[in-house]
Amino acid sequence: MIQIEIELDEYQEVYHLGTPYSGRISVELEEAVEVHRLGYRLVVELRGLVEVYEHTIVQEILVNRERLAGDKPHVFPFEFVNHHFETFKGKRFSLHLRIEGFLEMPPQTTTLPNRGLRRLTGPSRTQVEQPRYQDDIRLRYRSSAPRYRLPTEATSFAVYESISWWIPLILIGLLPVGYHLSGDQHPAYFIPLFVLGFLISIVAILWIGRWTQAWRFRLSELEETHFELRLERVENWRSIQSVEVWYEIEEEVIDRRGTSPTTNRSTLFRSESVRQRILGSSLGIKLPLPVANQPAGIVMGDAKIHWLAKVRVRLHWGLRFTLRGPFLPQKM
Repeated sequence: MIQIEIELDEYQEVYHLGTPYSGRISVELEEAVEVHRLGYRLVVELRGLVEVYEHTIVQEILVNRERLAGDKPHVFPFEFVNHHFETFKGKRFSLHLRIEGFLEMPPQTTTLPNRGLRRLTGPSRTQVEQPRYQDDIRLRYRSSAPRYRLPTEATSFAVYESISWWIPLILIGLLPVGYHLSGDQHPAYFIPLFVLGFLISIVAILWIGRWTQAWRFRLSELEETHFELRLERVENWRSIQSVEVWYEIEEEVIDRRGTSPTTNRSTLFRSESVRQRILGSSLGIKLPLPVANQPAGIVMGDAKIHWLAKVRVRLHWGLRFTLRGPFLPQKM
């Protein structure tokens, strides 16, 4: 008989990122055995509207291919640190953490008897098994004083939405024209209006995408409570009346439980917005970091937590559009 138990030297209701914790793995054996591997691992587990997904954060092998004597307990101390992953419960998925002690025996090959015609013609079948014993403890992790490490590389934007007040005005102005040209066929005036509106929207979106494809934003830490978002490589900046900048934390899940996958998004946090005039090809804007504890950026399986920088641009002739760019800060 083999018994394994994992214990922590100090049990807490909440464990903190970046803090080292210690524990021990106790093993009791009735007789001496050959151990293939014995150790521990810290695992983050994803559950919710997604398939269960596990990721090992920390793993250490304490015994490797060694014979352990029987009739006496064996104790193996260890120490671990979790730097990045917190326990999280969102609207559509949650993250759980556990520390697991495990003992793996050497692989064992078993010959399986053939049945039917295979007893005469087929070779013998073999099956490889590796007995494994384990014990685990659930952990709840939080940041003691939330601090965020921001990515510093330049990041590109993508067009998020486009709004023009003058497009509906043009369509409204074409109503009497279409009515007059259609004569007795009054419904015919809808055709040129929808076609023209569709073409104007397509041209506007293509033009915005081409104009802003070189735009970049870069993040830098100012202090513990604020950071700077700097717009770079802004072409034709004289056409811009003003920009409004903020960021959001968004939860995204791909649900594959139905016949076709669906993407679900929820906003967890929205910062205050800052509006400024742009006077050159670059502009730095100071934004506050979240006061309350918010999740860091996560990409794991079919679940993501994005931090999205958003910039609403207003041009002098009335066109408005919003750019967004994802970034993934980490907890410190």
